Amino acid sequence: MIRKLFIGLTLALLLLPVVTAHAQETAPADLVRAFLEGLGYNVLDVGYWLDENNNPDPDIAAFEVELASSATSTQQAQAIILGYAALRKAYPDSSVLIALIKVQNLIYIFPAEASVYDQWANGQITDAQFGQYLASKRKVFDLNTKSYVTPETPGGTTSPAKNQTDKNFQGSENQQLPCSPAAGKAWFWIRNGYMGKDLDFTIGGGEWSTHDYKIPGTGEWKYIEMPPGRYTWSAHIAGVGVAHGERFDYAAGNCYYQNFSPN
Repeated sequence: MIRKLFIGLTLALLLLPVVTAHAQETAPADLVRAFLEGLGYNVLDVGYWLDENNNPDPDIAAFEVELASSATSTQQAQAIILGYAALRKAYPDSSVLIALIKVQNLIYIFPAEASVYDQWANGQITDAQFGQYLASKRKVFDLNTKSYVTPETPGGTTSPAKNQTDKNFQGSENQQLPCSPAAGKAWFWIRNGYMGKDLDFTIGGGEWSTHDYKIPGTGEWKYIEMPPGRYTWSAHIAGVGVAHGERFDYAAGNCYYQNFSPN
């Protein structure tokens, strides 16, 4: 999909002028901004990354765009690839490219070595390899807490909501998170890796009844604290699908993990 996207946009990239040293010509940042804005993106910033002394580092070029919370993972990937391509042409001497994707209060940061991008663009590495490379580099910054979000950060409970869908998607376990529920309680850790899409999660049964939670598509882990019991769960992402958990005995003092992701 990414490869097709890149090929389909090659002609558009030809509209971005080559930058030279002539002072009267348009600055590289303005070229990148005009290119991305011409494609409909809300561009927040373009330029050299600042070093620890707040001086522009010509070795690192970056751009930041804002996407709607409803943006799909494909739309996010498109913004990253287009921004990289524009940076590569406008800042040919920079060895690192950084894409910043702002979605509500979160900024998804994707740094990439220009040489690795070139290998992908030239077909020397596959889409999957490039995607794995970017995933390994990604960081998420929360503007509200002014701190980086990591998979190890406990998330807390969430507010109720529900949407119904009719396709299927898969969940997988992850057991790398801390486990310290209150006495007589269990924790259910859950992660929504469908970026920009809310996951509506229902769990419960018996005396505890059922409870609905909205898990935002931020890639961070959230936990639900619950009494022990025999429960089922269901998960729904509008436009993506549904998944279900069989009836299971959840014991006090234990933690349980469910990771939903397109990969």
